[in-house]
Amino acid sequence: MQIVVGGGLTGLFAARYLQSCGEKVILLEQAPELGGLFKGLPGPNGDSCEGNAFCIGIRYGLTTGVEAIDTLLFEDADERYVSYTESLPEGNYYNGQLNNNTGCIDVRSLPPTLYQKGIVELIEAEGVNGEEKNKREVLINQYGKTFTEEVYGKAVKKIFGLSLEDFEVNGALSLISPRLVAFDSRASLELKKVARLNGLLGYTKKTDNPQSEIKKYFPKNGSTGLWIRDLTQRIESNGGVIYSGVGIKSVQTSEGKVSTVALDDGQELECTNVIWTAPLIHLARLLDVTVPSERPRFLNTGIYNLVVDQPPLSETHWITVYDQEFKSYRLTLYSNISPVKDVGQGYRISIEVLDEREIEEAELRIALRQELVDLGILPKGYKVLWDDFIEFPNAWPVSLTGKDFVDDQAQIIRKHVDNVFMTGRGIKGQYFQLPILLHTHEMLSKHFG
Repeated sequence: MQIVVGGGLTGLFAARYLQSCGEKVILLEQAPELGGLFKGLPGPNGDSCEGNAFCIGIRYGLTTGVEAIDTLLFEDADERYVSYTESLPEGNYYNGQLNNNTGCIDVRSLPPTLYQKGIVELIEAEGVNGEEKNKREVLINQYGKTFTEEVYGKAVKKIFGLSLEDFEVNGALSLISPRLVAFDSRASLELKKVARLNGLLGYTKKTDNPQSEIKKYFPKNGSTGLWIRDLTQRIESNGGVIYSGVGIKSVQTSEGKVSTVALDDGQELECTNVIWTAPLIHLARLLDVTVPSERPRFLNTGIYNLVVDQPPLSETHWITVYDQEFKSYRLTLYSNISPVKDVGQGYRISIEVLDEREIEEAELRIALRQELVDLGILPKGYKVLWDDFIEFPNAWPVSLTGKDFVDDQAQIIRKHVDNVFMTGRGIKGQYFQLPILLHTHEMLSKHFG
């Protein structure tokens, strides 16, 4: 019996892959629902998968280009799903302007004097030299002082409530676009041919970006919870056993192998191997193994889901808001993603907010509704037909140092048990869907064929 720990997308894929190799599988998930960040959130009809359901932020099912992976992940992606091969439309709001052409921050909206100064510094910047003391110095050597302070300094203050000096050289500025729009399409395409500038400059508009080879799936009517439900049902229909809402109390080892997994509901499960997709620090504690670790800071996040009576004025799928005066961080416009419009049911919009503890929820809802007008997303006079606010405490880790101990943890754990296959966020330095799935497949295919 193979035990998969973790019911997010990685764990679900691992379970399906093992089944395709003829293995019997038990999947364990501590949370009440499977899917992790891909689970759905209920809309007005109470369904988290279909109808007016919502996602946790902007989510798609992405193909990997490996047939063995994609076949298992999308074997039920039928007429209920829409697929895209082109680059997806995203926008951003910066310096008082809504840009519907790109998710990259458009510095051309800065006052002319600042913009010209920033352009000269960007072109003349010599790049990182290894002598930087903090993230601010790193960015100055990449982008120049003007864009570092006007763009990234202010964005870090809005999103993290910190300064660039708070981040060490390798600190992670996640949630902020690393590329800027600084020129028109023709100039940007030419400058992106320069290796140093390619990583700093974004495409000026969507049509400048070559077509993506990655296919994106999204339910025509519902949320990515539908995809998770399909995967779950496929696992169960192939004989898999799934326990959700249950934790692991302890593990027993014998001769360097995990032999039994004891659950906190009293069950004891014998196993041949364990595929661990959850944070490794939990496995280390169960094994009573000391591993290096760093307790990161966390951002509290919230998602305000609304159904409104008017369609959005923007045609983008999502918009990131960088201006400090707005509480909104990112907006998802569902009626632009799905060809099945929400007409008759209203139009779905999600607003993600970060660390807004100082304001009461009722007051926050009012402020976010007004921001939809101020940002140019909805017309004045629109009506809210339904809404719900969901808090996610300590949802987003913030690494000020950039130190990652996950691979070190895995190496130490392997010295104590040799039948645990470890994958998931942080392994091999990967934190995004595609590379994690690729690593999981590579690891399991070597052992199970």
